[in-house]
Amino acid sequence: GNQMEAAAAEAGPTRRPIDFTDPTYGGRIRQIFNPAGDEHNLYHYRSVFNADNSRLLGIETPAGSSDYNVTLYDGEGRFLKRLFTQAEYDWTLVWDRRDPRSFFTRKRGTVYRYDVEAGQAKALKTFGNPTVTAGPSGLSLNEKGDRLLLRMSDESVRTFRLPSLDDERICAIEIPDGWYANWDKLRFTGHKDYFAITIEQKLPLPQGVLPMPPITRIYDGVTGKLFHTHDALTAGHHDFS
Repeated sequence: GNQMEAAAAEAGPTRRPIDFTDPTYGGRIRQIFNPAGDEHNLYHYRSVFNADNSRLLGIETPAGSSDYNVTLYDGEGRFLKRLFTQAEYDWTLVWDRRDPRSFFTRKRGTVYRYDVEAGQAKALKTFGNPTVTAGPSGLSLNEKGDRLLLRMSDESVRTFRLPSLDDERICAIEIPDGWYANWDKLRFTGHKDYFAITIEQKLPLPQGVLPMPPITRIYDGVTGKLFHTHDALTAGHHDFS
């Protein structure tokens, strides 16, 4: 009662779902509209929906602000409440694939499980040296949802068994001279324990030298071994199957 009234007051008259029919296929489309700020939703590869599609997340930047607000909606796109700001926990989070109440996030070197119903975060593990590194690649889960992928400050990729974050597996990314890892694109692919990372050439190049196309490597997140290399492919706004 009181929580729902408070949520409705916070939502105000501006946050509202707008329904329309797809002109080609006839399906119902629902847009979450908030003219009071920008709606980013979840960037790159993270799914907005939880494990049973009963909740979804939004990432909002209020007008005149540069902070990100993580907000919770029901499965139909009706606003429920604001969870936290970027200053409190990181917005590059990932839903638990088994527990519809929870997602994983972090703050600096600590990884948390966040309960959206209680609005509370429980620390799972704090990393010292190397520590978890900030960046838009964020957190990622394998296909089964029982391993979490983290980018570390020593330029290694590590996967850990959930929920205790044990059984650490390390994959050192070997980067050729004159190239760099595009950490922005790092993630589990969603198939088994494979993860993808794109390697790109550093710019600018000497005059008259043409740039080489990027490559995307697929690694096994359990063994740490290189599985496959895609030439001339960026695993980001481009993708592969």
